[in-house]
Amino acid sequence: MKKHPKLFVGALLFLFLFTGTLFFSCDLIAGNNSSPNQPDPAARDADCQITPTDLGGWTGNVSIAAEKFSEMVSGDYITITTIASPTSSAAAQLGLCDGDWANIGSDGACSNVSSYSSEYTCYTLNAASQNTVFTPSDDVIAILKTKGMIIKGQGVKVTSVVIRINANLDKSDNPTVTPSESDLSDASATENAKHLFKYIKNMYGKKVITGQMENAWDNDFNQLGKVYDSTGKYPALMGFDFMDYTGTSWDASTFNKQTQRAINFWNGKDWNGNKISENQGIVAFCWHWFDPLHKDYSYKPGDGTDGTTSFRIPYNTTTDSWDTASEAYKAIKSDMDVIAAELLKLQNAGVPVLWRPLHEGAGNVGLYNNTGTAWFWWGAGNSTSETDMKNADLCGECYIALWKWMYQYFTEEKGLHNLIWVWNGQNAKFYPGADYVDMIGDDIYYEAPNGDNPATVSTNKTKFQTFQAMDTSKPVAMTECGTLPDIETDGALWSFFMIWNDSSNNKSDTAGNYWNGEYYNSDARKTAVYNSETAITLDELPDLTAY
Repeated sequence: MKKHPKLFVGALLFLFLFTGTLFFSCDLIAGNNSSPNQPDPAARDADCQITPTDLGGWTGNVSIAAEKFSEMVSGDYITITTIASPTSSAAAQLGLCDGDWANIGSDGACSNVSSYSSEYTCYTLNAASQNTVFTPSDDVIAILKTKGMIIKGQGVKVTSVVIRINANLDKSDNPTVTPSESDLSDASATENAKHLFKYIKNMYGKKVITGQMENAWDNDFNQLGKVYDSTGKYPALMGFDFMDYTGTSWDASTFNKQTQRAINFWNGKDWNGNKISENQGIVAFCWHWFDPLHKDYSYKPGDGTDGTTSFRIPYNTTTDSWDTASEAYKAIKSDMDVIAAELLKLQNAGVPVLWRPLHEGAGNVGLYNNTGTAWFWWGAGNSTSETDMKNADLCGECYIALWKWMYQYFTEEKGLHNLIWVWNGQNAKFYPGADYVDMIGDDIYYEAPNGDNPATVSTNKTKFQTFQAMDTSKPVAMTECGTLPDIETDGALWSFFMIWNDSSNNKSDTAGNYWNGEYYNSDARKTAVYNSETAITLDELPDLTAY
């Protein structure tokens, strides 16, 4: 449920902070499906390690030889990750202006455009904590191939440089992950979960699955029907929410219909159980998890006043242990039992679930010169201290502990094997690891109406590439959005997109309506996206019980 869309604009400058030895990766984004003239990615990895010539404390200078760029072609990109000095006041963003490496100020204007030295293309990093993606022009690529590049840190420490080769292969030949029968993190995954994930991986890099979020707090919205009324097609994917299944101040047992509606959709039925397709619909679930102690009807971290909750994760990061005797621990376990029972109903009905728990974990933690905080209690660490709530290391460690506990509890103790685990933590310090994750997602919202804006297209591509650079073994999805991505021109073939639900059950052009009206998406845009050859709608899905 999104009440403050502008909070998500901050996510446009989200941070992936990698730790440990600085690495340089030039593996192929196309994996084993790259062109036959390209070397094997695994063989290349061993030759892709470089060391900065001078880390110098909080200043990082990295030299990259020309040979590292020898296979770069138009459309390939470079990701540079930096950490700002704690005492640095530098706040410039990084970017590319008119084909020249340059500093971009907070006002968006180009300044200090660098000239090429006699030996290297030189670009000076002068920015706060940032993960930056560059797509060099053809002229710059030519220079990189002959002279290489030096990255000079000023008030920043360079922590990683990733070059992606063949990023612009034709989409029909460019699945980012290699399809297989099943490489889900859960070795005991149900057959239907395996079939669905195989389909997702086969389609990834070729087509985009259309998705719409159902309304969990008003049973009369019929978001599924609204999409059909606008486009003449049903989405292939519907999102549901366990929001009112725990922590409510009222008895919601007769109100909650999300589980049954999800079963209906899997069986090709609408929200009332009317048959709309012979195909199974894809089901996704998230969980807006209210205070597990049921004291505060809220998930927003704070001190328990003004609509916030003081609930925190009872995990001790000093001893790496849970406070199992605490009421908070028992409350978390009790709530997980409730949700596990609902997921078991879905498993018994044969429904595989794109399970996205603890979503948007980091919120703004680590952003705005480390003044940002989490949006939900599960990203706010184990303390109500303002300092602790802004500590990405502490908050990330607690988040990961909760994620792993839930994963192990659901799979090992509750026997839930119909789940495809979708991580949506927004910050690499919150990433629980590949063994606990099947897909990666990002939520993208824009303040301005309509998505036909060139800046929207550019941002979507940049964020997509950044997530791909994080872990090329995982399909990347736009797990929530307010604006339909332009899947034909964005240059970002997300696994799926998920438009959020409306706040008003009419066609008013209001900021709270992500589908109804035309505030975010014009009727023409809706029709164009849903009828695109690149879009997958319900009528195009195969038999997901036998794929």
